[in-house]
Amino acid sequence: MDKKDILTKHRYAWQTTYSQWERSAHDLWRSTQSVRSDGGPIVLLVGDSIARGYSKESFDFDPNDELSIFKHPDRLLNQLARQNGSSWRACFSGLINLDHTQKAFELALTPGDVVLYQDWGPCAANYATTFHKFAYFASLTAELVENDLVFLDGFCTAKADKVFDFNRPCLDSRESPNHAIQAAAEVSNARFLSVTNRLHCAEETMGQLFGVSLFEPDGVHPNGFGNLFLAAILLLEMSQELPRLEPMNSLVSELMTELDLDLETEQILTCLQKAIV
Repeated sequence: MDKKDILTKHRYAWQTTYSQWERSAHDLWRSTQSVRSDGGPIVLLVGDSIARGYSKESFDFDPNDELSIFKHPDRLLNQLARQNGSSWRACFSGLINLDHTQKAFELALTPGDVVLYQDWGPCAANYATTFHKFAYFASLTAELVENDLVFLDGFCTAKADKVFDFNRPCLDSRESPNHAIQAAAEVSNARFLSVTNRLHCAEETMGQLFGVSLFEPDGVHPNGFGNLFLAAILLLEMSQELPRLEPMNSLVSELMTELDLDLETEQILTCLQKAIV
């Protein structure tokens, strides 16, 4: 019985309080199937407002507004993948009920898919809490032997509240929250993906050359340019091929017009392209 038959068999059970995991699994399965390209692999972005996409100044998602894509790293990754001829696709799942994570993933994922976990929050100030949170998530996906698990490091700007600084010592340790995430990855057979240095380099260069930030005013959440940068890095890490950003020229040009920025689109994309690797 394939996954579709299993979901069909349980279609009536989703209305009961005893089938929360079936409903979660169905929603996740439907989301992954809607973006999967000709059976190609999926990177499932499990996380909070960073993985989902967040913006106070930019655009809420509107299917009729092409520019709203800049709020969502998964949709940007999919656009870049299509324009670069890659079969990789991304899908955001959110922090679903962890008690149902494994069963939901078993139905939604296929061999070769990747689960990328990102969950920061104020509790990152505590080393033990951060370590155990990531290690516990890994334990829930331990049986997914045909799917890689990736932990994403935390990043922010100097303007961010210190509680979100993942590179400063924790309250209960001399080590940083990012060290806790990396340590959890090492004991969990997960891959630790650090984007901090590349993102900070791009942020500094963009600021010096163009007066443009990759972050929202809170210094924590990427803006449209930051989400594009993050999406390009994730596509590079998944496909192992450097994505070309030039196909995004027209959309980035529209974004800058919307933000009233009088800059050369080519210069912006060249700057980001160099910082990705």
